[in-house]
Amino acid sequence: MRSIINGVAFVTMLAAVTSCSNNVPDAVELSAEPARYTDNPRETYYPEWSWDRVQVWLPIRYAKAYTDEMIEKLAAHQIVMLEKANGHETYGSIEKGTLAAAERIKEINPRCKTLFYWNACIRFDPYEANDEFNANEVDWAMHRKDTGEVVKFRDRLRYYNLAVPAMREWWVKTALGMLDQQAIDGVFIDAIMQINLAGYTIGKQVARAPEKEKGYWLMAEDLRRRMPKDKLLIGNALRIAFTENGNIKHLDYLDGSYLENWSFHAGRNKTAEDHARAIAGSIEVMQKALKMGRIIMLTSGPMGALEDGKFLGGKTVKHKDQASKLAAMHKDITFPLAVFLTIVEPYAYFSYHSGVDANPAQKEIWDNNVFDVLKRPLGKPLGPFKRDGYVFTRKFTKLEVMVNVMTKEAKITWYDFPKEKRR
Repeated sequence: MRSIINGVAFVTMLAAVTSCSNNVPDAVELSAEPARYTDNPRETYYPEWSWDRVQVWLPIRYAKAYTDEMIEKLAAHQIVMLEKANGHETYGSIEKGTLAAAERIKEINPRCKTLFYWNACIRFDPYEANDEFNANEVDWAMHRKDTGEVVKFRDRLRYYNLAVPAMREWWVKTALGMLDQQAIDGVFIDAIMQINLAGYTIGKQVARAPEKEKGYWLMAEDLRRRMPKDKLLIGNALRIAFTENGNIKHLDYLDGSYLENWSFHAGRNKTAEDHARAIAGSIEVMQKALKMGRIIMLTSGPMGALEDGKFLGGKTVKHKDQASKLAAMHKDITFPLAVFLTIVEPYAYFSYHSGVDANPAQKEIWDNNVFDVLKRPLGKPLGPFKRDGYVFTRKFTKLEVMVNVMTKEAKITWYDFPKEKRR
């Protein structure tokens, strides 16, 4: 295994962020303390965490009521983010379906943290709260500045006009209403990456919306200020692609971030080095967030084994049944898990799945606990990761890990497992 890849030295993507905070995105003061407006020590409201094994989290949705067997599996995770479209076919709305699932999870495992999904800028159906939005759609939906047309996501979903104070108040009140429920431990804000986009292009240029971005910051910080001090606020915020400093400025008001698309950088994704730089940058920004005391929720699918195999430029492979899909996932878990292990510290959580839809007809693999490798003992690390070009290594009391983000090679060796069972 080469330890230096073609003599390439990676230049860190994280620049220092220094300035005073005045609620706008270009002036956020980062702190090693908990997110602003929260005085409670982290251990009083963060999810439980241990070095005993990889701590797992789960994004999930199911339009109907979950079966008892499904609830048992959900409750075996440290965090469950109840995605959009939960339970509405059975209970009549996403809010009611989310709450019903959360209450059933809590009956089995009160320590599991449940998160309500709430999009930063796109109106998904069927939320009960949408009745008020629909009644005010003329003012609350985004319209093109050049034509006056309603802006739609995927040609059907409305974008919020975040410049309208009444709409922002509706958004905040909806989130607070769910946080008032004992079974809901926090809110997950999705699509933070889109807050500065107008949702359409002019010619070949993506239209920007600075008033939308400023409105989002006012709205998000208003939610943080008004929400219960012992509840979580997590966002889909950190991303190397299309951001400055990995978007880490959002951790000023968030307790942590979900990470997806962590192999993408600046939309190129054409060469192995593009992928390598993006993954290395993601490792750096996750480590920085954890040092700030924030939560990291890394999500991954197999790297080149499933229908979405082009994720890392691999071949697209279709599987004839769920069993062959699961076998491929067992084989391909080593690389994303190795990336996670380079940065794992308290309050870092891992999720590995083929999809988030629990509908049996979709045949997705979503339960992290079917992977025995995630239940093996970790032990504490002997220090932070070491880096040589695109190769990251790290040692723990019970294992060592090596990952080459250029070649996508990885190896995890557990000291207390027979050689034939080591990965």
